[in-house]
Amino acid sequence: MPAPRAISQTDIVNKAQILLGQSKRFTELLDTDQKGIDYQTLWPIALRAALALHPWNFAIRRFRLNPDTVAPDFGWAYRYKLPPDCVRYLPWSRDAEQWFDGEVEGGFILTDQGSFIQIRCIVLVEDLSLWSALFADAMAYTLAMESCEGSTSKRGLYEDLSNGREDVLAKARRADALENGNRRAVRPMTASSWASARYRRNGWQG
Repeated sequence: MPAPRAISQTDIVNKAQILLGQSKRFTELLDTDQKGIDYQTLWPIALRAALALHPWNFAIRRFRLNPDTVAPDFGWAYRYKLPPDCVRYLPWSRDAEQWFDGEVEGGFILTDQGSFIQIRCIVLVEDLSLWSALFADAMAYTLAMESCEGSTSKRGLYEDLSNGREDVLAKARRADALENGNRRAVRPMTASSWASARYRRNGWQG
């Protein structure tokens, strides 16, 4: 049996076309075709948006960061520059040994943790051969949503696409959890728990 064909950018664009109810299919994205130009323009925007939606296993990387030579003006003792390809920083849960208190501001992590910090990030992965099938699906939904965003005549379609993407994300959460198994707590904090930890530092118990 021949090996399955790798997913291409054109495959994802054509899936977006199907989701949008468009009959046109692309064999390649040409600069002479306005719709193809539109998709090429939207691609990097949609890619970053889709990656940031979920801590995709294939896109998570670990980094050990050294402090920047310039300290924050006030509030924190140190700052650490986020990696340039970081799409979304994933704070550790409080029960992880790598946890530290801090916040993200202007491309830096601000904290009182000195010497070094260990972090996890969702990074920009442009190599489609590394993508999971569910991420490719989420990317097609995101690309379709970007295509019809702002059009009042497509508001209902946008909501349908958003619901469809949520279904894909729910499958991705289950699939990634199965891949992770029962590994010791290294999960990222949710946005709400990160905010709670930050404000507890300043005496707010919310």
